[in-house]
Amino acid sequence: MLFCFFILFLLGIVYLVLRFKVVLDIPDTFPQKGKIDTILLDNRKRVMCIGDSLTHGNLGEDYVKLLENQLSQKDYNCINAGRNADLTYTLQARLDEIIAYQPDFIILLIGTNDLQATINETNRKRYVEIKRIEKEIFPSFDSFKENYLHIIQRLEKETKATVALASLPIISEDLSHTANLKADQYSDFIQKIAIDRRFIYLPVREEMKKYLLQQPNTPRYSYENAYLLLHLSVIRYYIFRQSWDKICAAHGNILTQDMLHFNTKGSSIISDLVLNFIKNK
Repeated sequence: MLFCFFILFLLGIVYLVLRFKVVLDIPDTFPQKGKIDTILLDNRKRVMCIGDSLTHGNLGEDYVKLLENQLSQKDYNCINAGRNADLTYTLQARLDEIIAYQPDFIILLIGTNDLQATINETNRKRYVEIKRIEKEIFPSFDSFKENYLHIIQRLEKETKATVALASLPIISEDLSHTANLKADQYSDFIQKIAIDRRFIYLPVREEMKKYLLQQPNTPRYSYENAYLLLHLSVIRYYIFRQSWDKICAAHGNILTQDMLHFNTKGSSIISDLVLNFIKNK
């Protein structure tokens, strides 16, 4: 009886963590209307990091925090405009607040969830259930391209920022998996847009693939285990207080603990590319 009570209690804690840390949580510096005046009075260069959970940073090592630690805080203000489970659909709905902050630098890292929603119907329904897309929306590569173009057109037209477009990170450590082959296609599109529009291109995907090829490893789990591993990772991090690095190693991976989010090394690949972009400009 006591054991059953403990299991129910643990499940309740997990539900609350998933609800408030995954679905509802936003970063401390998330762009909001009520903060705009304060931000505009700050004379530091504004670095706007836009994206999904990979930018939000509470389901893996926070690349925005890593970046912040490497930049002079008297000269730069890093703003985290990442939101868990966002697709290009939902990102468009919050562009007004992002643009109102008048950023000097913009880093756009978006598309993983658009892609995931095309893998199978179960994935798509998860985004419907957490109200990221309407039930009649069926994401596709074509819809991603259309939404992505709309986003960068607004950023280009309505800001004076120097913009960097990042390729999609790896999705599982099996580079031959369908999810990764699709991510190659999405990233090729992003690179082409960066070249055509003369934006900076950040080869996040390429650097991660290169690192994995230099660290031979047979993954213990596949992409199909991602949702389970996400739950396990959340439990281990928020309840048992294990580090993302320890969780990643326990799951038998090199860069990602749950096939989607990253340990310190994975996130530092992103932050280092962004740092070089900012310093070179």
